[in-house]
Amino acid sequence: YMEKYDWSQYRDFAQYLLNTIDKFEASIVEETIFRNILSRAYYSAYHYTREYLEFCGIEFSHGDSHIGVITSVKSIDNNHSLLGIKLERLKKKRVDADYKHNFPYSKRDIELSLRESIDIIDQIDQYKNGHH
Repeated sequence: YMEKYDWSQYRDFAQYLLNTIDKFEASIVEETIFRNILSRAYYSAYHYTREYLEFCGIEFSHGDSHIGVITSVKSIDNNHSLLGIKLERLKKKRVDADYKHNFPYSKRDIELSLRESIDIIDQIDQYKNGHH
């Protein structure tokens, strides 16, 4: 029996990429690292939120599960709505990171996105421990 994967590992990995950015081989451009950080930061928060909804027994549409998770979490209450907005913001950047040829984000944007991902996960941990 495999233990369930801890999606906060993606957040830790993204943080690690950011912390070690100057240690990569010269052939790996900074933008590649930035794009990967945005992607991992989003997926970490997305999976964490999705598992939280399942834990709470809250339905979400599986058609486009990303929009479904965002919509469902936003509709819980005002506090959760903010969480959904943050997740939505991360999702937009993740899509840009994985699809846009021209990368519009600075290192500061990357740091803020990672911070938002960490905030989402911390917030969910608090909800799960019943500190609304």
